[in-house]
Amino acid sequence: MAILWWDGFDQYPDDADVRAVPAYSLSSTSMDTHGTLINQRFGVGRCIDCNMGSPADSLVFTFPAAIVGCTVGFAYNDLATAFLASPGSVIMRLRNGGTALINLQIDNTGTIHITNAASAILASSAAGLVSSNAWHYYEVEAVRDAAAGQVRVWLDGVQIINATGLNTGAVNFDRMIWYTWAANVSLLYDDFYFGNTATDHLGDVRVDTLYANADTVEKDFSRSAGADNYLLVDEAFWDADTTYVFSSTVGHLDLYEFGNLAVTPSQIHGVKVRTVAKKDDATVREIRTQLKSGATTANGATFTLGTSYTIKDDYYMTDPNTTAAWTAAAVNALQVGPEIIT
Repeated sequence: MAILWWDGFDQYPDDADVRAVPAYSLSSTSMDTHGTLINQRFGVGRCIDCNMGSPADSLVFTFPAAIVGCTVGFAYNDLATAFLASPGSVIMRLRNGGTALINLQIDNTGTIHITNAASAILASSAAGLVSSNAWHYYEVEAVRDAAAGQVRVWLDGVQIINATGLNTGAVNFDRMIWYTWAANVSLLYDDFYFGNTATDHLGDVRVDTLYANADTVEKDFSRSAGADNYLLVDEAFWDADTTYVFSSTVGHLDLYEFGNLAVTPSQIHGVKVRTVAKKDDATVREIRTQLKSGATTANGATFTLGTSYTIKDDYYMTDPNTTAAWTAAAVNALQVGPEIIT
């Protein structure tokens, strides 16, 4: 299994912050992150609202490389907008550049279809599975081939399509897009993951975002204000130069404790650490994140800072203290923070 990305969309106050993540791009600048808690999938956090000005506007997620097979999972809710007649509304498309390959569509009978670039139906589920104004979790495993393509679809953890021998395109997948199929209405997406093979199906997934809530004894960085380092990096949405910690000393380390998970999951697929940082001089500056679990410390990848804020994500698929899957107790007890490398 090769899960390479996940996102709960909790840290994006507007479309400019989404565009700051290199993997994302927008065909419009009018997309929002929906902040009304009643509309969230689990009543907490935020989600992406593809509320744009015209149909075919989209949020694009670009894969690290073009691939023959992939898996994407995401939650979707259209907030009471009626689906189109068969083959229905396009809510997700796999493409290569500007070349459309396959679509996930939902029609007004509650049927889910896999279609080709011309919206010809390749495979369909039973009718009556979904309706408007309801959260559901969709997973698509796809293999690209002009004659032996394959698509499997799960809805809320249950397989509803398993189709083989399809023409799923002549070029490899290199991006996924979420469409604005109805203009100026809320089309909500949340809890997204991406895998680079067609065997990465995880089941219904929830992405929880945890925030720093205490300093530790590793407290080397200076502060823009106050006496508590964690208070300067605990905001839900990064605030650039308003509050921050800083250092120019190689080896300086800041570790923070974090809030606990809101639920105790039956399985944890991994921990993602997001860093937002920049330098303010002309010297080469490199940092990395450090994650401490129990008595074991793991280092994230070293990255070079520019003079504008850079977003860097590190993924820890297993607990470095046990080399086994994460437990809720281990996640709740971990410590994370930045280290100056050069």
